Amino acid sequence: MLNKFETEDISKLLVQFSLPAIAGMIIHSCYNIVSRMFVGNMGNDGHLGLAGLAVVFPVMLLFFSICVLFGLGGANLYSIKLGEKKYDEAENILGMAILSGSIVTAVICIPAYIFSADLLSFFGASKDVLPYANAYFKIIALSSTIGFIGFAVNAFVRADGSPAVAMNTMIIGAVFNIIASPIFLFVLKWGMTGLALATAIGQCLTMSWVLYYFSGKKANVRLNRRMFKFNFPLILKIASMGMPPCAMQLINSFIMFFLNKSLVIYGGDMAISAMGIVMSIQTIMIMPIVGLSQGAQPIIGYNFGAGIFSRVEETVKRAVVAGTIFVLCVFLLMRCWPTQIMIMFTQNPELQVLGVKCMNTWFLALPLIAIQILGSCYFQSIGKVLPSLFLTSTRQLIFLIPAIYFLPIFWKFDGLLYAAPLSDTLSAVLTAIFLFKDINKEKKRRLEFKTV
Repeated sequence: MLNKFETEDISKLLVQFSLPAIAGMIIHSCYNIVSRMFVGNMGNDGHLGLAGLAVVFPVMLLFFSICVLFGLGGANLYSIKLGEKKYDEAENILGMAILSGSIVTAVICIPAYIFSADLLSFFGASKDVLPYANAYFKIIALSSTIGFIGFAVNAFVRADGSPAVAMNTMIIGAVFNIIASPIFLFVLKWGMTGLALATAIGQCLTMSWVLYYFSGKKANVRLNRRMFKFNFPLILKIASMGMPPCAMQLINSFIMFFLNKSLVIYGGDMAISAMGIVMSIQTIMIMPIVGLSQGAQPIIGYNFGAGIFSRVEETVKRAVVAGTIFVLCVFLLMRCWPTQIMIMFTQNPELQVLGVKCMNTWFLALPLIAIQILGSCYFQSIGKVLPSLFLTSTRQLIFLIPAIYFLPIFWKFDGLLYAAPLSDTLSAVLTAIFLFKDINKEKKRRLEFKTV
């Protein structure tokens, strides 16, 4: 029987494989969105709380890079060993990922907790913003090891063949955070500390859920003492598997750090608050496109390997069209009701006006994002790693960082805001050129092969 990747309607396959990934991505981003919504509406100092979250965010990305390094790296290696039926090795990989990641997280986060004020000042917190950032960050730093275990082991749950359990795990933490955050903030009046506690308790629930899974009979391996026997070469192998996605998280952290430092110079605390809201909105908008790319990846990869390039081309076209239509709809929504969107995050009139300006300018080239993300996905799916890495880096590193640095020299704060649409446009055009050339090259090569 032919594989469904060869016979099923492409649109149906995209929906089937993309929706779970999109749901997971959106749920994961709820922490960031919900936190900013509640903080922005907590009173006259809401804009300072928002600035505090914006300052803490790149530091949290550094912590998250450890989760990706050992969690995704270990899960990838784990799935390979399960496929080889080497369950003892898979068991040891799970143990080493938990042990090594927990140790590295603790080693980094303990000094970060002790020197939190200096660290956050370095990342752009002013004397007014620092108390809010510090109150939130200290709890997050203390709970970071718990957060690591929850995220990392959840990646193993997915690799173990239980994607529904993995998605439910994310839902548990997100739902608790959504319910507890307003209670801790507005009822108990615990401020930024309460917001961080809601996140930390949500992480505890996530960790408990995934550890319970690997203590039960549904898992291919079960938690036991022998899996934690130290194996340094295995730890290095796990880390090497997780290095590419870890590197992207580190790049994201650097970009946020660089952006915040520039915002301090050209806009101050209010600008950091406004851009914190904008970056939250950007996260929720990009996640469906990332989920769509994850759904398209196995379809493209399978048909490329099977030599059915017409289905590869069709998948790319339909994914790009679907992604562009989605982003265009969101773009029009923001252009029609920008103030209403900003009101969800803050009641401060000055911050609303500034936030609308930032949102309208930063997202000026938003409809071009889909082709850039999905074009990079195409090259990754067919095994062309270097073009994929290059194109992925163009938007967030190669074009954006220089634009953030040079444009404000000539146009101050406005120049800073136009860095994103310039980077989006250049990276989308470059990706389109790479994509069209490679597709035409592959079609020509396969046509010549058939005529030989």
